Amino acid sequence: MLANIVYKYYESVSEVWKYFLRAENGLSAKCKLCKKILKTKDRSPRGLHVHLISIHKIDTKTKNVISPPPLTLPPPSSNTGATNQNMELVTASASTSNVSPESPGSSAPVPPARKKRQKITDHFLPVEDTSMEKKISRMVAKDGLPFRVFCTSTDMRNLFNSSGHKLPMSPNTIKLIVMNYGMTLKMKIMRELAQLKENDHRFTLTCDEWTSSMNKRYMNVNVHTFLNGNTMFWNLGLIRVFGSMPAESGVSILKTKLIEFGLILETDIINITTDGASVMKKLGRLISLSHQLCYAHGVQLGIIDTIYKKQTDVEEPVIESENEENDDEIPLEMDEISSTGSGLEDDVFHCSMPRTEVYLDAEYAGIIEKVRKLVKLFKRSPTKNDTLQIYVKQEFGKDIKLQLDCKTRWSSLADMISTFIRIKLCVSKALIDLSLEADPNYCLNAEEHAVLANLDKAFQPVKLAVEVLCRQDTDLAIAETTLRFMIRKLEELKTPLAEKLAGSLRKRIVERRTNLTACLLYIRDPAKYQADKEEFAKDETFKLRPKNVIRTEIKSLIERLHPQYNLTNSQTETNSDPSWSIASTSAATANDIAEFEDDDNEQLSSLSEIRKSISLQEELQETLTAAFKEPRDRKLTTNSLEALIKKEMNLYESGGSKGELLRFVDNCLRSVVPTSVESERAFSAAGYLANKIRSRLADDSLDILCFLRSYFQNNS
Repeated sequence: MLANIVYKYYESVSEVWKYFLRAENGLSAKCKLCKKILKTKDRSPRGLHVHLISIHKIDTKTKNVISPPPLTLPPPSSNTGATNQNMELVTASASTSNVSPESPGSSAPVPPARKKRQKITDHFLPVEDTSMEKKISRMVAKDGLPFRVFCTSTDMRNLFNSSGHKLPMSPNTIKLIVMNYGMTLKMKIMRELAQLKENDHRFTLTCDEWTSSMNKRYMNVNVHTFLNGNTMFWNLGLIRVFGSMPAESGVSILKTKLIEFGLILETDIINITTDGASVMKKLGRLISLSHQLCYAHGVQLGIIDTIYKKQTDVEEPVIESENEENDDEIPLEMDEISSTGSGLEDDVFHCSMPRTEVYLDAEYAGIIEKVRKLVKLFKRSPTKNDTLQIYVKQEFGKDIKLQLDCKTRWSSLADMISTFIRIKLCVSKALIDLSLEADPNYCLNAEEHAVLANLDKAFQPVKLAVEVLCRQDTDLAIAETTLRFMIRKLEELKTPLAEKLAGSLRKRIVERRTNLTACLLYIRDPAKYQADKEEFAKDETFKLRPKNVIRTEIKSLIERLHPQYNLTNSQTETNSDPSWSIASTSAATANDIAEFEDDDNEQLSSLSEIRKSISLQEELQETLTAAFKEPRDRKLTTNSLEALIKKEMNLYESGGSKGELLRFVDNCLRSVVPTSVESERAFSAAGYLANKIRSRLADDSLDILCFLRSYFQNNS
């Protein structure tokens, strides 16, 4: 028996009823979006919520709703006509709310065709890790919040309570949560590295040492690889170094840290990139890896050679011990910049002056000192600065403040000069208003302005080059092109300063170029490599290596890193070679014959007769066996590997695709980074976390926090 069920607007505080019409008996509801009729068991709207989430992707509980549906009806009024307009008659069975379209006399519309079958996971909202452990760890490591804040801040505790989390009351418990979460992420990265190793990926390292404000020495290690067209890296944290760290101890510390993450230095690591300190140079000589010296530090030293001079009274002896300091030892943290906070992590020019005391060259010292006095004049007086900003706003439409350089950072000197040159006319007008236009301490003549302009022009291509060198996606090929551009732009200036700077930079570049650069350039494009080789044939700085050197370098990489072509491993398997089985079989046969010779003459004569009778059959069988036997794997030798590499190179040069070996080497070389700036960023993060207020952080806490900070920044 059929009955007419009326569905009409239902006013309720629940958001779900904005999308449904309710039956008068309260046992069913009709969706306004898809016209589907749903049962409301025990008058509960739970099924309606599920329908909106799974079918229409609307979650009314979290206010994640779409725009109001066009079929929303107004609330009922006292007007009978309006009420009748807001009602909808649906013919339904008394026992069910769904009517089959084949039922006779049915007036219900035919339901739409079924949608494409979906997976069960399509009906769930995307899962995001919103655990309390992750939130606390991110706020401590990335935002720099102390552990105690989570216990003492009422607002912080209320925010976590509103999210359904109950914060512990002890800072030690907060610390334990962060440490455990950090160890969990380390296990995750260990699995990622193991998976990459199984897929024939190899890694490169950047490492450096650092001394904190508490006079503690640490070593940082970063792992880089090339995956799916992008360079990826993982900061493995900080290792506490007790006492002095000679190169031998550095190698031991490095191996221990890599083993902690499942990596082996000799077989999984392609190259190590460090600065030019003596201890790092010797460390590179002790390990069986390629060693790339940091190009950014080389640029720094080239500028020091040109703009600055070392304060030495007598000629210093050559330093042989790796424990001594040298001109490549570039400390990270200085008193002048220790309070600048975490901004240093993104400063690619944060390579301070060497520990050997340096001063500006006399040719530039007087001019730079005048500029510094001018900057201090306006920076230390709000009244004078207001006078200057009047003219700056008239010319540029915004405030531009003069910058004071830091004596330990050449990039800040470049910024100070560039800003001063930009608003020098405004500065001159402000000096006139302040009656200082005739003061020799603040006035610069035309010749001094020309020297500043030359300094600015020389600094600009160098700054741009360092920015590119320190990018995370820069490899050796990009670095080579960038350095060529920098030298070319400096030589095009045709000024004594630019020529002197270009000469100093060339000297530092030559110290840092390796055969890996030539290999990567060749694998990228052999034709362009040949053209560049001819172009730079007479250039001692950028001269390219011949193909036999490239082939030798590729062979050494494959022998050390590729398990299939590792000659050391293949030599250990010599005993399993079939030739050894043949030799042993021949020896056994000879022994058996000797035993037969000891037998009596009758047995020998009968045996010889049998052999003569079947000798023809045996000969035929041996001939067939020799003709159709399956070829066995031939033992790989140094000559055969080199011949295989040569064939792949010839095929690639002829327009073919890269072979297996060249693809493997290409993937390895693309992960080699030209600078150790990631370690510098890690030390900046450590200085931000272990500041003067939080200087008592334990070594393991600082290690985990630096690791977590890098992880959250890479996955933000």
